[in-house]
Amino acid sequence: MSFDQLKKAKEIYILCPGGIQTGGPELLHQLAALLQSMGRKSYIVYYPLKQNWQIPEAYVRYECQQAYQVPDREDVVIIVPETLPSFLDSFKSAICVIWWLSVDNYRGNLDTLKYTKIWFKKSLINGFKFRPQILHLFQSDYARDFVNKRFNADGQMLSDYLASEYLESVHTDQNNRQNMIVYNPLKGARFTKKLQLVMPDVKWQALEKMTRLQVRETLETAKVYIDFGTHPGKDRIPREAAMCGCVIIVGLRGAACFNQDVPIAEEYKYPVENGQIEVIAKKIRDILANYTLHYHNQENYRNTIKAEPNFFKQQVEKIFF
Repeated sequence: MSFDQLKKAKEIYILCPGGIQTGGPELLHQLAALLQSMGRKSYIVYYPLKQNWQIPEAYVRYECQQAYQVPDREDVVIIVPETLPSFLDSFKSAICVIWWLSVDNYRGNLDTLKYTKIWFKKSLINGFKFRPQILHLFQSDYARDFVNKRFNADGQMLSDYLASEYLESVHTDQNNRQNMIVYNPLKGARFTKKLQLVMPDVKWQALEKMTRLQVRETLETAKVYIDFGTHPGKDRIPREAAMCGCVIIVGLRGAACFNQDVPIAEEYKYPVENGQIEVIAKKIRDILANYTLHYHNQENYRNTIKAEPNFFKQQVEKIFF
C-alpha cells in the first residue's frame, strides 16, 4: 500500500463520530470541505452508521456532502480517526487510512483497548488479514513520533488550522486586558487548582458553559491562558487563545514537548510537577505585569498559526493530488 493510491482513488469517505463538536470532528469536516473544493469526491460519514445523524450546526459552514454507507472498492479511500480502528476490519479492497488526530484519545478509547493485543500486531505492523498495511496520517509531530516508535510505522503529516473567526478578525487590543488567567477545566484540573491556591488574588476564568462566541470574547479580554493537560495532539484552544491575544503557558506533556507542535519559547513551558508551582506562579505574575513584552515574545507562534490554512492545503495537495 502506498500514498500514490490516494491520488488515483475516485471517492474519499471520512468517518466522523456523530453528534460531537470538538476540535477533531471539526478537522474532519475541514478536510472533506477542502477536498470537495479542489474537485475530489469526498464525504463525511457519521459513526455509528444507520443512525439519522445531522451535520452539527457549527460545521454547516463547511458545506460537506454526507454519505450514509461506505463501499468496499479498490478506488475508494476510507479515512478514520485513531478512535475508530475497528471500523476498518471488515474492508478487504478499499484503501484504509488512520488519521492520528490524537494519541491519548486512542490510548483510552474503549474501541481500541479491546484490540490492544490482536489489532495492534496484525493491523499496524503486519497488515490486515486480507490486504497490506494501512496508511497513516499525523495531525501532530507527537503522533508521528508515537506511531513510529510504538509500531515502527511511518506516514505523512496532515495537520490542521483554526476556524476563520480566529484568523480573520483577531482582537489583540492590549489596553482592555484584565489581569485574568483563563483555563480549560478539563485540562490539568488538579495542577491548575494548586496554582489557584497560591494565587488567590488573581482572577481565574474557566472556559465552561460558554458558546463559541463567549469563549472568544473571554479570551480577548484575558492576559494569560494556561494548559497543563496531556496535549494529546496539537490542541486548538491554546492556539485560539494566542490569536485572541493571550500569552500561553503550557505543561511539558504530549504535543507540548514538540516544538513543531507548540512553537513557543522554553520559558513558557514547564514540567507538571509540584515543585514547579511557585516558579510558574512567579512567571504568570511577570506576564500580568509586563504583558506587552511577553505578548511580543510569542509573535512567531501567532505567525505560525496564521500560516496553517495555506500549509494544510499544501499538505492535502501533496497527499491527495
